[in-house]
Amino acid sequence: MKMSAEKKAIDKIFRRRDRYDIPEWQRGKVWNKTKKQRLIDSILRGWHLPKFYFVEGTTEEDYLVEDGQQRLAAIYEFFSNQLPL
Repeated sequence: MKMSAEKKAIDKIFRRRDRYDIPEWQRGKVWNKTKKQRLIDSILRGWHLPKFYFVEGTTEEDYLVEDGQQRLAAIYEFFSNQLPL
């Protein structure tokens, strides 16, 4: 298996959110509102986030989310105006 590290803009991930699939074996959404807001606050302050791990899907543009589901969900909610600060 080949691994590579890439930087991706969070807004770009949000715009292409339909390309990131959550495998069925992943746990459900468990982060509460406060934890999500703290993540967004960290992003806005420019603090480093833990790495996201994606596995290439059936095409080069589709990915399975191996690690980072809770963070992605918080980011999606924020960009969709569903998560206030």
